[in-house]
Amino acid sequence: HLMLSFDVSSIQDKLALLQREIIYAFLIASLVSVLLAFGISVRVSAPLRQLASTATRIGSGGIKTEAYAYAPKEVALLASSMQKADQTIVSDQLEIKKSNDLLQSILDHTPAVIFIKDRDGKYLLINQRFEQLFHISNDNIQGKTDLEIFDDGVAATLQGYDRQVIDGAEELLIEENIPDDRGLRRYLSLMFPLFDEENQVKAVCGLATDITEEKERSLQLAKLGAVVEQADELIVITDSTGVIEYVN
Repeated sequence: HLMLSFDVSSIQDKLALLQREIIYAFLIASLVSVLLAFGISVRVSAPLRQLASTATRIGSGGIKTEAYAYAPKEVALLASSMQKADQTIVSDQLEIKKSNDLLQSILDHTPAVIFIKDRDGKYLLINQRFEQLFHISNDNIQGKTDLEIFDDGVAATLQGYDRQVIDGAEELLIEENIPDDRGLRRYLSLMFPLFDEENQVKAVCGLATDITEEKERSLQLAKLGAVVEQADELIVITDSTGVIEYVN
């Protein structure tokens, strides 16, 4: 007969040791996983979040130079390129804003009424004189049409002029009557098309000069001329040297 004997206490000790080794191995593996995750976060995830932030700033016009000292080479190069693009875009935006501010300043200091409308007759821009006469700001007029600013008759006339400019793709010089707080005013208006990159009319620009007083003076002079022509008396007008300039 074969007889086997076991030392139960020895087996229990070995099982306990094995259990501790398994626990130690698990703890070491967990620690390695945590360190690996941290390394990935520092080397990749964090720089990518910074890149996303940079992209957001590009869209919003913000600019902030950041260091990517701990980023992988490819990520750092991409980040550097995006930062340069960010700076270039913001610089261009600042130049455009300066130009727009200068243009708006010129528009606001001219006595003429100036406006731009799109193909659908919606206002894109007006100057300060327009704001003063018709009591609406450049911000509030955006997207509105003449029907929302003037009465139906005036609006229909103005929209007809816009359509002539768009359909003909050429300038239009007209005299028109527009009412404001002072009453009915006479304007000499130049309207012309604005073209896009494909040479299609994308908007209509107008410059309207109030000639009411000039028209009234012309009318008074015409009346005076008629009176002089019909006078029974001889009327002679000479210049300062005595040269006759007019005889009725």
